[in-house]
Amino acid sequence: MHRTFLVLFTGLWLIASSLAEAAPPLADPTRPAGFAEPAPMSARPRLATPSPPAPAKLMSVQVLSQGRSSALVDGRVVHIGDRLGEWTVVAIDAQGILLRGPHQDQRLALFPNVAKTASVGAPSSVYPAMNLATKSSR
Repeated sequence: MHRTFLVLFTGLWLIASSLAEAAPPLADPTRPAGFAEPAPMSARPRLATPSPPAPAKLMSVQVLSQGRSSALVDGRVVHIGDRLGEWTVVAIDAQGILLRGPHQDQRLALFPNVAKTASVGAPSSVYPAMNLATKSSR
């Protein structure tokens, strides 16, 4: 009986493995209509030379008045003194972080495509004047 089970199991395994190789890959049911399925890894061209690393992307900063400020760079939380490859985080402020490299410094801005301008006037020019002394207290 043991030998019969072993022969049956081996036969089923061989049939299943040959069917798995011949069957096309399953389509992703969550992919929106009209999008093509990606090519399998074996069909993708291989790069002759490695591509240069993508520049780091600053995602958020947390500046604390007391304690350690932090930043989220490429999904990784970093503090002053931490290393990002060959770069060292040397400063974190509300606008971004400053990285020191072997040959130069690099600034990663939180909003790199936003032009920053100085505001003109005091905060009272932005908000209407509120005279709290004239309000009656009940």
